[in-house]
Amino acid sequence: MEDFSGLRFTVTRLCGGIDLLVRPEKKIPIDLDRVHAQMHSEYQKSREFVNFDWNGYYITLYPAGSILIFHENNKGTAIDIARSILSEVYDERDVEKVGYVDEKV
Repeated sequence: MEDFSGLRFTVTRLCGGIDLLVRPEKKIPIDLDRVHAQMHSEYQKSREFVNFDWNGYYITLYPAGSILIFHENNKGTAIDIARSILSEVYDERDVEKVGYVDEKV
């Protein structure tokens, strides 16, 4: 399991401030097909994102590691959630499939 405790994030308020987009300072390659299966998501998945429920939150995860957290307006909590999700779903083999690493977002 990768440790993302030292990774910095940018948080943007969306939808009137009730949803937060959390973007890591560098791209984190994520294989959305693998995550969709891993999270047993019953929601839609596309090449651009995957949706799933995580600890009571509705999440949209993007292939560069950005995470949209619905109905959370605390930036600190959103960063903690993003770190936890990335730690759970990141697989270093995704670098080969997705094709980038250590690039700024």
